[in-house]
Amino acid sequence: FLLVDNGKMSKSIGTAYTLSDLADKGYSPLDYRYFCLNANYGSKLNFTWEGIESAKVSYKRLLEEAAKHKYAEQAVVDASQYENEFNEAINDDLNIPKALGVIWNAVRSPQKDRNIFCFLLLADKVLSLDLNSAELKSTAGFSDKTDMPAEITNLLSERQEARTNRDFKKSDEIRDKLKSMGYLVEDSSDGQKVRPI
Repeated sequence: FLLVDNGKMSKSIGTAYTLSDLADKGYSPLDYRYFCLNANYGSKLNFTWEGIESAKVSYKRLLEEAAKHKYAEQAVVDASQYENEFNEAINDDLNIPKALGVIWNAVRSPQKDRNIFCFLLLADKVLSLDLNSAELKSTAGFSDKTDMPAEITNLLSERQEARTNRDFKKSDEIRDKLKSMGYLVEDSSDGQKVRPI
């Protein structure tokens, strides 16, 4: 049951929103889907603009983290634990919020691995969050994602993780290393960008 600002959705008081209304404010249908997945189907869900904004940011971060596994060089991690935990959550009266927690544990794994991305695709058959569309954002200056050497991609992932952990010393060290290898890294509101010098 969907509430709006803890009240009933109502056209008469202007709180009956459509997906078009959300799109007009810059939110995608998948941002809204992610918002809905954070509540159990048997619980009331309270819609607020702050809530949908938070969902949008979280969904964007989820895609960014998933992309690091999508483009990882290795496929050695045993992701069966994540799959088992995800299935347990789903079978626990469709506990989707708990299942999302498993997804986040997987993408936050310090070891970036394609097997984890395969698990994400499997889980996405239930969640339908289009996780396969995840792309690395650090590709400015390249005509295609495949143009970027794997070593550079891995260093960028390490640097982003360092910045997320507020380890700016390590972040600067990786930036300097990339520069010595002929790649200039710039930070922007959309994340780090890299281009050949």
